[in-house]
Amino acid sequence: MMVAAAGLSSGFVCSGDDDPISAGAAGAPGSGGSPGAGGAPGAAMIPDPCTLLTPEEWAPLMSMTPMVEPRTGAAGGVTVNRCDWTSRAAAGTKAQSSNLSLAVAGGFSPTPMSMPFAIGDAGYIDQFALARTVNFGWKKGALSAIFHYSALALPPGKTWPELLDAATALARQAASRMP
Repeated sequence: MMVAAAGLSSGFVCSGDDDPISAGAAGAPGSGGSPGAGGAPGAAMIPDPCTLLTPEEWAPLMSMTPMVEPRTGAAGGVTVNRCDWTSRAAAGTKAQSSNLSLAVAGGFSPTPMSMPFAIGDAGYIDQFALARTVNFGWKKGALSAIFHYSALALPPGKTWPELLDAATALARQAASRMP
């Protein structure tokens, strides 16, 4: 289960029909659904990932207090609840993006290049230092999670190692709050 942060609009709000988890899916804002509602087995037990971390906890990583946008949809036949954040550089280009996705544990799928990482019951990390991108994946109990962070442009006064440490801390915090 790898869910890309595609279709992000201005600020921290998500949209886009090309995204596997798009507005209008069950649980998306304005859809009348709720996170965790869906047709896949175990979908009702998937919590809203937006409740696992506060905007204040995101602020050091995103260099501002983010607005939170919950989304629910399906990717590869697996129901996924996801929360997206993004920030923009002065010129309007995407500077940073992050998302936290939760699914049933059957969605846990390290890549061939993943390195083991101590998080949850079993975890991995995919780090792409040149692209300043990191993905943490883990399973905990009946759930699996992916935490993605990408810094296309470094915030003023921040280094990639500092941001990687902050992303690691947020992933661990989210994992500790999962049921």
